[in-house]
Amino acid sequence: MPPSAADDDLRGFGMMLEARAGELIEQSGKFSELHVKQVLAMADAEGLAATQLSDEATAKQARTILGADRVVTLKLATDAKGMTLTGAIIDAKKTTPFTAKLPITWPEALTQGSEAVAKAVLATEKATLPKKPSAQPESKSPEALRALAQCYAIVIRQPLGIDNPAVLNGDELDGASALCEKALVNDPSLRFANAVLALSRAIIGDAAGATKALNGLADTDDMVEPYTLARFWMVTRFQSNEDGLASLKVVLQKHPGELIVRSYLADTQSVLNDHAGSQASWAEYLTVNPSSAFAHGRLSKELARQNKHDEAIAAAKKGLELAPTSRAARLELGSRYIDANKLDDAIATLTELKDAKGEALARLGWAHWLKGNVDAAAPLFQKALETATAPGEWRTRGRVHYNLALVEAKRGKLDAAKASLMASMQTGYKVRSVDASLSKVAKEVERAEFQKAGADAGSGTRLSLVPKESSLVPFDPAGEPDLLRKKDTAPQGFVIYKF
Repeated sequence: MPPSAADDDLRGFGMMLEARAGELIEQSGKFSELHVKQVLAMADAEGLAATQLSDEATAKQARTILGADRVVTLKLATDAKGMTLTGAIIDAKKTTPFTAKLPITWPEALTQGSEAVAKAVLATEKATLPKKPSAQPESKSPEALRALAQCYAIVIRQPLGIDNPAVLNGDELDGASALCEKALVNDPSLRFANAVLALSRAIIGDAAGATKALNGLADTDDMVEPYTLARFWMVTRFQSNEDGLASLKVVLQKHPGELIVRSYLADTQSVLNDHAGSQASWAEYLTVNPSSAFAHGRLSKELARQNKHDEAIAAAKKGLELAPTSRAARLELGSRYIDANKLDDAIATLTELKDAKGEALARLGWAHWLKGNVDAAAPLFQKALETATAPGEWRTRGRVHYNLALVEAKRGKLDAAKASLMASMQTGYKVRSVDASLSKVAKEVERAEFQKAGADAGSGTRLSLVPKESSLVPFDPAGEPDLLRKKDTAPQGFVIYKF
C-alpha cells in the first residue's frame, strides 16, 4: 500500500522505499506483485483515499478488492534521532506487525528500510534476502534521492492511457522531469531516475527526451518497471504494435510476477482489436492472481467483444462475488448486462451502486434509454453531466450531452436538442454517425460551427477544444482507437529494439 507519513517529502521517500523493497521481493521468485500504479488506480475507481491505504481497515478492504493474498502497510515518522518505520503484513487471517529504526540520512534509511520490509515479507514464505542485496533506487547522494522522491511521486500517479486516452498536466510532468534531471546531476548512476525520466517524457509526448533517457539504460534494467513501461510505450508509438507487445512478453518470460506488465499486455491487445488474445492474457493473469475482481471484469469485457455474452456475464459475476463492495466490479457486471441487452438486470445491478457519479450514471441512464424509459433516463444523464467533473471525463460529458440531445429530440424539442448537441461538440466529443433523429439539427450545428471556425481563423484565435492527452495509440474524439493512422517518425537517436 502507498505509505502513510506526515508530509509529502516523507511520503515520497516511502514510495521509493516500497519500489526498492518490491524489487528485492520479486528477485526471490516467490511472489507476484501488484505495482503501486495498480493500487492507486484501484483506489481512484473505488473512491478510497490513497493517503489512507496504509490504515489497517482500509488496507483490509483494499486487499479484498485487489484479490491479493496479502498486503503490506507502511507508516513513516521522524524525530531528532532518525526515522521509525512501522509496518504490517495483512492476510485473510491475521495481521503481522513489524518495525524498524532507521537513520535520519536518506541513503542509509532507504537501503535499511527497504531491506527490512523485504525481509518481513520473505519470511512469510520462509525465504531470505541474498547476502549482498542489490536493487533500485539506490544512491549515496541525499540530494539525488530527495529530487527523485518528488519526481517519482508525480510520475507514478499519471495514467498511461492504454485503453482510454489520459488527460495530463503538462506543467506538472515538466516539473517532475526537471526534478529527475536534478537527481541525475547529483548522481549520474541513479538508473531509477533515468527510468522515471524516460517514462515521464514518453507519456507527455517528448519523444526526443524519452529517447535520450532510454539510451542511458539497458535490457538488464527491465526489473525497474518505469523502464519497462517507457520502452514499451516508445516501441509501440514509433516501431510497431507487434514489437510493443513483444517487449512486454519478453519481460514476462524473465519476470512472470510483474502483474502490471500482464495488465498492459492484455489491455494493449484489446485496443488493437485482438480480443481473443486479450482474453487469453487475462485468463493467464488469473492463473497468477485468481481472486482479482479487476481481472475478471476485464476478462468479461473481452468475452463480450466477441459476443460471448453468457460467458462475459459469468466472469463479471465472479468478479463481484470476489469483491462484493467493489464499485468497479458492479459497474462491469451492469455493463455486461447492457452488452447482452438484458436491460432489467442492468438497471437492477447499476441502481445498487452507492454514490454513483459520472460514467456509472451515464450507463444506468443508457440502460433506461434502451428500454424506452425516456423520463427515467433524462435525470440520470443530467446528474451524470453534473458529476463528471474531472478533466479526463470530457468524453463522458460530451457523450452525455449527446444523449440529452437524443432525449430532447424524442420529446420533439428540437431547439433543446440543438443546444445539447452543440454543447456536446463544444467539449471536443464527436460521434462517428449521428442518430437519424438528430440529423436535421446536426446540420444546423455543423453549419454554425463552420461559420465560427471561419471567424476564429480570421481573428487568429482558433483553439483546440480537445485537452492535452496521452495515449498509446491515436484515439478519435469519440474515444475509439484510430489504428489506421501512420506511425509518427521516430526521434533522432531512437534505437530499434529486437525481441
